[in-house]
This record gives sequence, C-alpha cells and structure tokens, in this order.
Amino acid sequence: MMEEFADKDLKNALIAKKQLIDAIEKSMKPGGFAYDKEGKPISVYDSALNAFQKSSKQSAKSDNQNTLLQLSLGSLENGLPTTAPIPKPDFSSPVDISMSDGKVYKSFVNVPYKNRGFVFGGIGAAVSLVDQRNWRAKLDNLPYQIPTIVKVAQVEKRENEATVKVLAVACAQPASHVVPRPEPGALTISFPDGPVPEIKHPADCYLNEKLNSRDADTMDLLSANGGDYPSDSNSRMENMNWPLTGSTTAVSTADVWRQALYDWIRRAGPTANIDSIVNMQKILLDAPRPQKILWKAPLSARASHSTIAPIPAGTVHIFEFDQDGIVVYRSKIQAPYPLDVASHHQMYGENYGALDHSAIGTQDVAVITSPVPKKIILLAAWDVFI
Repeated sequence: MMEEFADKDLKNALIAKKQLIDAIEKSMKPGGFAYDKEGKPISVYDSALNAFQKSSKQSAKSDNQNTLLQLSLGSLENGLPTTAPIPKPDFSSPVDISMSDGKVYKSFVNVPYKNRGFVFGGIGAAVSLVDQRNWRAKLDNLPYQIPTIVKVAQVEKRENEATVKVLAVACAQPASHVVPRPEPGALTISFPDGPVPEIKHPADCYLNEKLNSRDADTMDLLSANGGDYPSDSNSRMENMNWPLTGSTTAVSTADVWRQALYDWIRRAGPTANIDSIVNMQKILLDAPRPQKILWKAPLSARASHSTIAPIPAGTVHIFEFDQDGIVVYRSKIQAPYPLDVASHHQMYGENYGALDHSAIGTQDVAVITSPVPKKIILLAAWDVFI
C-alpha cells in the first residue's frame, strides 16, 4: 500500500513538474511572463535582456540595437551531482556509482526502482556555468526529464535578413539550498485510557488482524474544513474520500494507519534513516508510569470533583526524527481529555469498537452515590481515532 501512495505522489509530482516547466518557458519568451509563489509577475526574458544590456553598456560595447537573446530550457548530457542525498545507510539501499557520486544523486540519470524510473533535474549546490556542448533540448533515454539547464544565445538580426547570426552561447545550472533537516512533526500513538494489550509495538497497528478487517469494522473518514476543528469558529468536519481511490471505498483501520505512517516518513524527506524507520516498528512500547491514576469527576451537575476509583493511566508514545534522520522515541503520561485538534484539511479517521473483546477484560468501578451506590463497567473494547 505504501508503494501505491508513492506511485500517487510520483504522478502528482510529474503533473506539478509540467505546470512548472510550462510557466517557466512562457516567461522565457519575449513579452512573456509567469507568476511567482507570491503572485507577482516575473519575466525571465526581460530580466536576462536587461542584465545583458547593462553589462554591455558597462563594458563599452555598442551597437546592441540589433542584438537579441534566445532562451531555452533543456537537459544535460553526462549529468552533474545534485543536492538530493542517496539513502542512508547506503548499504540498506545501495545506489549504483553511475547514478551518484557516493553522496548525492546525479542529474539526468534514470534511477530505476521496482520497474519505476526516477529522474533528478540538474540543480546544484551553487549556480554554475556548464559546458554548452552537453546541453540537449531532450534526452531520449529517460522515462521523463526535468529540464533545468538554461541556454542563452546572443543573436544578431540585421534588417532585411531572414536568418539570425549567433554571436555567443552560454549555459547555466540553477541551485537549491542544501536539503534541510527533517521537517518538525511527530508521530504519536496515544492510549489515553490505559495500555492496549493488542498493541505492544508500532507495527501492531498494521499487523493486527482485527484492524485489517474491511467487513463491518471500517473507518469513517472525515476532514476539517474552514479551519482547525474545533478551535476555529467556522470550522466543521466533513466526509472525505479515500485518497488512493478518490471514492468512498471501505477502508480498514490498519490502512488509515499505513497512510499516517507514510505521511510521517515522507515528511522526513531524503535524510530519513531507513534502518531506523524499520527498527522503530519493533520497539516495545513503554508501560505507563505510574500504572494507575485516580479517576476524579463530578458525581452530579454543578458538583465539585470527587475521587471515584483508580483506573489505568494513559500514555502517549512519541516518535520524532533528529537532525540525522534517526527516529527518537519517548513517552509520557496522557490524560483522557482534551482531544487533539483536527487541522484544516487533515485526514481524520474514526472507528468505534475497532478492537472488541480485548484481552484487557472488563473492569467494574464502584461509584459511591446517594442514596444508592452505582457501578460503571469499563468495557473490553477500544475505539480508534487517527
């Protein structure tokens, strides 16, 4: 299923790539422009022409009236190192030397994985000139390409002449910031009402047979709209479709957890350590300390809180990536309330009674009420919210 998520991301990336390249090429034509991420119009051609004319003026060159520029976007034969690091540790997923320099991937080289091709565009650590003899409008031996190499040709067109004269050509490769450390964000597994015997390791969330059921025990999928729910006044929860199919397909609890786990790993970026992620699935979750807490609640309307009985203590298990992409685990005591906020457009799943007949068994709690004592039964069933 995680491969299906990755395939969907690849398809979306290629759609975004086409939209980006179309916008850039439009801005590279005389009179053309595109919009940056802040909505401001930019014209690559005008910027290049102004820079050229300013440079020519400073160097005392004249007769630029008939000089034009031709800008083209393409690829590079014999690609150069990019800023995208190869997997860590390298022995967990070896990369052929023809595809990397031992630290980062090379550009314009097919990196096949499970019958899928992956290609990195030419983006280096610093803007640099490249050999224009290696510039290609298209490389035929790639499943797709991300043209990032800019070729600038200085041409001269004389009046009454149909052709232009190429005076000079130069090619440049753009740059990108060094890949940042993993984005902040934690994956949490919360047991606010005490430990769940069926979930001893993170992997149990997708290995448990009951949680994998697609019969009656499926997730209700919702998403917050209009802001973060329920903290924003105009926010509301609405039904959402399963991202993989775009339909109201019945989805198991385990599948929704797989989606959540995938999103967390993806957020870590290429610096995530593969072995650390795999080993994290087998970590034995901490037992709560203390094991019991006192249940305090009002026994009647407008009454003060009373101590009812000892109940299992809640624990939240927290997994985060450090700067080196290693998964760090910690846990702490968690109260049953308040519930977490659902962020705007965040996927939210709920399944009441997802784990029934749990090995935890039922627990009877005596409540001293007047005039007749009452009994509360804590059922051997668990609801799941993702």
